[in-house]
Amino acid sequence: MEGSEKKDLLCYLSEEEAFYFYVEKENDGRIALVDTGLVARSLEEFLEILTRIDYGSIEYHFRGDVNDFCEWINVVFEDEELSDEVRRITLGSRTREMLIEKLNKRINSYSL
Repeated sequence: MEGSEKKDLLCYLSEEEAFYFYVEKENDGRIALVDTGLVARSLEEFLEILTRIDYGSIEYHFRGDVNDFCEWINVVFEDEELSDEVRRITLGSRTREMLIEKLNKRINSYSL
């Protein structure tokens, strides 16, 4: 990979490009979308937040046919390979661990 591609994957993002974590919460029998206050402005911050975010937020971003994580990676970083790997992860008991593993592997490959 060329240096410019490496910089793009590890860059610090603008507020518009950052990833904002949300979670659905029930209140008086109604479901509300709640901002967790956690924002990833880099792939490394995204990884760090995944290690501690409420699992409900991961569930929200993996709802139905939607996978917000892979879409963000594809659109912002234009990393189709990582986006495809994240897309293949299914929601379940190991979702968080699998996400962390894929992201760590990709970040480490650019950090060499």
